[in-house]
Order: sequence, then structure tokens, then C-alpha cells
Amino acid sequence: VISNFTAAEEKALAEMIDRCVAGIETFVDAGIDDAVALVNVAGGDPP
Repeated sequence: VISNFTAAEEKALAEMIDRCVAGIETFVDAGIDDAVALVNVAGGDPP
């Protein structure tokens, strides 16, 4: 079922997108190891 995101989901999505962008920029600037260290944080993505 497709529905609008809740406020909490929108906030989580924005944070995930920001982390993805930071990971891509880090990959380009510093390489895969630094990008993986940045993106793969303890606890994973928010629920």
C-alpha cells in the first residue's frame, strides 16, 4: 500500500539522504574505505 510519509518517516528519510550524499562525496574525495567508515555507523538506519 502506498501512502504519504509520516512526519517521523520524512525526518528519517532526509537524514538517510544526507548520509548517502556525504558517503558519495567522501568516496569521490577520499576513497571507499573512508566512505564505508562514514556510512556504516553503529546502530544502522533509524527505524
